[in-house]
Amino acid sequence: VVAEGIENRTLVVFTSDNGPALISDQLGGEQGPLKCGKGTTYEGGVREPAIFWWPSVIRSGRVSRVLTSTLDIFPTALNLAGVGTTGKDVLDGYDITDVLAKESHDGPRREMFYYSGKYLMAARHGAYKAHFWTM
Repeated sequence: VVAEGIENRTLVVFTSDNGPALISDQLGGEQGPLKCGKGTTYEGGVREPAIFWWPSVIRSGRVSRVLTSTLDIFPTALNLAGVGTTGKDVLDGYDITDVLAKESHDGPRREMFYYSGKYLMAARHGAYKAHFWTM
């Protein structure tokens, strides 16, 4: 990206899809202070680090604790590309451009629902999370 000279107009995203595979012991990763790992709805299974790099827009070294999801990457990319959606489009994610570019401490996502197949396992609203069934 840098070699091509497009770093100031390119958003690079690096993230993971779930927590460490605890069944693999030390080879599966480390969840730190978070409870459990891959395959669970506890924070160690669903809270993942993400790195967003865009030198002309995102301040280097910035850390955000705003509730977001990988579901938010697609609507954000659509907005940044200037592509609108039709009234028929239903997206599960939110545009988080303001969280990235304006360092907003208040993102558009207020809640998150955690499913296993068709079963609702947990729900988060703000700082609160309820587990209905745990794995």
